[in-house]
Amino acid sequence: MSSANSKIRVLVVDDSLVMRLSLRRLLEPEKDITIVGTAMNGEQALEMIEELRPDVVTLDVHMPKLDGIEVLRRLNSKARPAVIMVSSATHEGAQVTLEALELGAFDYIAKSDGLGPRFKHDLIDKIRLAANQAHPEEMAVPQPASWEKPRIVFRRDPRREVVVIGASTGGPRALTQVLSGLPEDFPLGILVVQHMPAVFTTAFAARLDKLSALKVVEAASGDTVLPGHAYLAPGGMQMVVRSSARGNLPVLQVVSDPAENHLYAPSVDVTMLSAVEAYQGPVLGVVLTGMGSDGKEGMTAVKRAGGVTIAQDRMTSVVYGMPRACAESGVVDIQLPLQKIHEAIIDVVGCHLEEVKWP
Repeated sequence: MSSANSKIRVLVVDDSLVMRLSLRRLLEPEKDITIVGTAMNGEQALEMIEELRPDVVTLDVHMPKLDGIEVLRRLNSKARPAVIMVSSATHEGAQVTLEALELGAFDYIAKSDGLGPRFKHDLIDKIRLAANQAHPEEMAVPQPASWEKPRIVFRRDPRREVVVIGASTGGPRALTQVLSGLPEDFPLGILVVQHMPAVFTTAFAARLDKLSALKVVEAASGDTVLPGHAYLAPGGMQMVVRSSARGNLPVLQVVSDPAENHLYAPSVDVTMLSAVEAYQGPVLGVVLTGMGSDGKEGMTAVKRAGGVTIAQDRMTSVVYGMPRACAESGVVDIQLPLQKIHEAIIDVVGCHLEEVKWP
């Protein structure tokens, strides 16, 4: 990858001449980015990656000869650039993009009409993050594989307790690994917030449902939070949970949220804060890889209310932003590599103990 003092070398790959020119125009004014070339199909992209050794590749999903998925499969793992998928904002485009993330793409960005200021800002941010993901100075000593469980007792009662998991950049792969490690009879409901556009969350929920023993759905207003179920917040909306009449399970509300109210929609903070209010027992808050600090306020509330907090460690985070914000605030009980987080969730909740009957 590029050092801090050199320009980020970017290769643009898209079968549309208009798109190639548009991306070049967006990126060329940036002083820390240089376009080393453009490719019109997957075959040409592989040749240019081998010849030019770019730091970052913006890769179209649908192309002639070789599509973006096949390019990812053929990339040399030892000299692999960071790849940002440039996807159409359709259900089909979302499904293919999620597959690309599973194959090692760093992140994605959805094409939008006119490629406006928000698209430009997001693309440049993702390119800079991708270029710096493997810098040695960003690495740290790995967290231990074992942990000390906080002395907080979960009754495994879905009327009183819940798990809330938040993620952003790198989240699709991380969430897949965590949720697929949880058993079908997990005793609590799980609320999941991933920063992602609307059409992508629909496809992502369906993908998680196939890969996990849990029942995973995209949340809808009126959903009862059932044990063994995971509810993914819809893109562009806020997911909040509300307490119900005595003895009943809490219920979800999915509400629109003007952009000026919160930086993210969905927001980890919004969902976690509502969970702390809705559940009388301890909440288990989990923050995974992602840029920014969404989740810090929610994790702070979880901790103050007597719950337990888990964060992904620096070494296994694609972007150590959200977990770092929580860790530096002193509100993280357990910090672990990604591959150990599902074990910690099981251990904290105690679902490996005697089964609790519900209802």
